[in-house]
Amino acid sequence: NRKIWTISISGVFILISVIILLKPARLFSGFESAWNDIEVFQENPDTHTSLGARLVMWRNSVLIFKESPFLGTGTGDFRNDSRRLLEKGVSHNNQFAVNQSNAHNLYFQLLAEGGLVGLFLMILTLFIIPFRYLYRLWQNIENHRLHCFALSGLIGIMAFVWFGVSESWVNRNPIMTTYCMTVLVFLSSAVNAQNNNVTCNDEYS
Repeated sequence: NRKIWTISISGVFILISVIILLKPARLFSGFESAWNDIEVFQENPDTHTSLGARLVMWRNSVLIFKESPFLGTGTGDFRNDSRRLLEKGVSHNNQFAVNQSNAHNLYFQLLAEGGLVGLFLMILTLFIIPFRYLYRLWQNIENHRLHCFALSGLIGIMAFVWFGVSESWVNRNPIMTTYCMTVLVFLSSAVNAQNNNVTCNDEYS
């Protein structure tokens, strides 16, 4: 297990290093743009920037959550709730942000529309249950096919977990379908590899 973790971490480090070496200008320009957006937001939160609009939406999500912390305000109400906050004078007057139908962050979106209950149930269903199952399959290092499929599924889940930081993809059917298909393909492949291995062992025993 230690050897596998070492190889995996080394692979990620090498991949990041290659990206930095091949695309340094694009990478650092993204950081510079984000820093400029933060500075603009600090000077005037009403000015529209990509990151500034997200900060307004995330702030509004917390304000909406505080109004109904356990069950949220219901799915599909984010735009109306944001406009209501603007009318009450508690939201920044960023017209782009208050007219968005989602918070551009999966976790803030679930917190605002579903409250603590909705956030917990969605994360449990989407991430924790499939991750734990795939992780148990991944620990079987003797079956290389099973190990590979399970690891691919784990990487896929972690990628969508990170994607949720900047996009509320549960509201977008194509992305939601892609996630479900990704998990199901690797999960079914891992289970199939496990069953084939059991069958082979039974035949040779």
